This record gives sequence, structure tokens and C-alpha cells, in this order.
Amino acid sequence: MNLKCYIVKDLLPNYADKVTSEETCNDIEKHFSECEQCKKEYQAMTQQIPKTTLADQKVNKKEVNYLKKCFRIIKIVVISIIILNIAIVGIFGALLLYGVNHPAKDITTDIADYNKYLGATGIHADKNLIYNDIFPDSIPSSADVEEFCYYYLNPWDPSYLCYLVYTCNDEEFSKEIERLSKIESSEDYLFYGTTGFNYPVCAIYANDYTGYIYAMADKEKNRLIYVELTYCNYFSEIDYEAIINKKHLPVGFDAKPGNPTRKKYDEETGLN
Repeated sequence: MNLKCYIVKDLLPNYADKVTSEETCNDIEKHFSECEQCKKEYQAMTQQIPKTTLADQKVNKKEVNYLKKCFRIIKIVVISIIILNIAIVGIFGALLLYGVNHPAKDITTDIADYNKYLGATGIHADKNLIYNDIFPDSIPSSADVEEFCYYYLNPWDPSYLCYLVYTCNDEEFSKEIERLSKIESSEDYLFYGTTGFNYPVCAIYANDYTGYIYAMADKEKNRLIYVELTYCNYFSEIDYEAIINKKHLPVGFDAKPGNPTRKKYDEETGLN
């Protein structure tokens, strides 16, 4: 069978790899005897195939072994990094879980502890979120304390609930009102849904991030009411409504987890 040149050229790769049939090989070789151009093309094709020597094989084997060694090292490093990251996430998760289940906490309702915690020399002065000079440094001698609580809770971020309610004589009541009037109070203090207060406010610190410290006066009964509700991240960890008299809270105040102020912050920062 006389093959055409274009057919032979298509068959040359298979012929060079010795995968053509015997009959096809014979036809191609017969064509070579008649066509010098196809023969030369075949010779050029077979000359391009490098001959691998034993020395080359040894070099290649060394390169392969070196690459295998590098791959093993890279694999070990990658696995180590993955294990380290898993361990870090696990430790962080364990700490978070421990903090939630075993939060730092300090609670007292004993008025004898007042100066230990509050006032200029109390431990609260060093760690409160807003400087609190609204609460008195000491309780007046004529004071009849009705309520007192210092509550600190820190599962991850600190929250505070402090309140003091007492009545006193006219002189000490007037003196305290005068002291509070000299404090430079926050001008804007309607945050967290607050629409007002149940008693006249004598002094107040407030911001939309950490909450409130304020003093109110019930002049009919010579009663002074001091409240601190401070926290981080736009919500309080403390269930304050279960602890403090609702009349002593700002009207409409909501700093519970998931409150509208916190939700707005999450939306603005993309945390939702």
C-alpha cells in the first residue's frame, strides 16, 4: 500500500513509539525508501529524544529523593501549623467557656463595706470604667441607709452595678445637694432608650458606650439615690432589673444583651 505523505506524517509519532501495527510499519518503511523528506522528518524526530545514561539516572534519582525530602519537611511544617492553630483555638475557646461559666465576681450589700469599695480610696476608684466622684466619699453621720449594693461581674468584659439610697437630716442633705451641683455633668444623657428619670437628677455622667453614673434627690423625704450602671460594648452582663428598684433606673433604659443600641452598633460595624 502506497501511503501519502500527510498520512505518514500523522503516523510518525506512533511509529517512533513503536505502537503501530506490523503492516503499518512496513508501509511506512516502504514510503521512506521512496520519500526522502518523510524519512528525514522521522530521523529529526527520533534525534530529539534524549538518551538517558546511567549517570543521568543517578542524578535524577538524587533530585527526586531531595524533592521527596523537601516535600516531607513541608508536610510536617504544614501539619504542625494546623495543629498549633487548632490548639490555640481550643485554648481560647476553653478560656472563653471558663470565663462565661466562672466569671470574676464581687458582690456586697453590707454598708460596712462602702468605703472598701467606693469613694476616693475604695478599690472601685482604680478599676471603674468612668471616674466616679458622684458617689460620696463617705456616708453622712445622720444617714439612714435604705439600700446599698456593689456588684462587679466580669465573664469577659467588666460590668458594674452600684447603688446607694439613704435619707439624712436637712443640713447634710443640703450640703450634699450643693456638692453634687458643682460637678460638671454630661449635657446629653438620654441613651439606651432613656426618656427621663423618676426623680430630679443632681449630677450625671453618661455616654452611649459605657452607660451611666448619676445621683437623684427625693426632696420630700430628704432621700439621695446614687446609681452606677457601667459596662463595655454597649450592654451590661448584669441582670440589673432583678437587683435594683426599677424607680431608681432611668425611664425606658435598656442595656440588656441584644438591646437596640447594641444592635445598631453591630449593624454599623458589620458584626451582624
